Amino acid sequence: EPSLTHHHDRYHLTLRSGLRAYHCHSTDGLHYSAPEPWRFDTGEELGSYDTQAHWAQTGDRLYLVYTRRAENNAHVVRHRAPLFLSEYDPASGRLLRDTEQIAVPDRGAQLGNFGVAQSPDGEAWICASEWMENAGEWNPEVWSALQARHPRADLRALAALPGRCGLCELSGSDNSVHLVRIAP
Repeated sequence: EPSLTHHHDRYHLTLRSGLRAYHCHSTDGLHYSAPEPWRFDTGEELGSYDTQAHWAQTGDRLYLVYTRRAENNAHVVRHRAPLFLSEYDPASGRLLRDTEQIAVPDRGAQLGNFGVAQSPDGEAWICASEWMENAGEWNPEVWSALQARHPRADLRALAALPGRCGLCELSGSDNSVHLVRIAP
């Protein structure tokens, strides 16, 4: 699931894999540099894996919208919430750590399938919907995080609810669709 954009006379491509996210660039749109793992300008690896990332442009700035492992999102399957946004520095090929912000909050459900649309007036719009899927006991990392976060909840009963969304609702999600505007 690549995401491609053209910015400052270069094509920028971000790529998904099961282990980590990568990016590369091209001057002609046909021949690309070798894929490199995403990193922040601090040298730290992004921590995104097995999900989408998309470009967003506003004015003269280029951003990446992504999910990643964070200190408090192990309760979401494959760390697919929240959606983060960071400015990309084309000169270094890195994301600027100090610009990272949450674009769509973590409410217990996955946000790994989302899109970014560019408007003619220089804005970008992120559209994401909550994916109400219980982690269940098949994912020990998520199950442990849910037990730690909600020690008094009957997680087995919530996981057994019709529609498989009881665990997601425990954290506040309700299958909402989120639309976020990024202005220049």
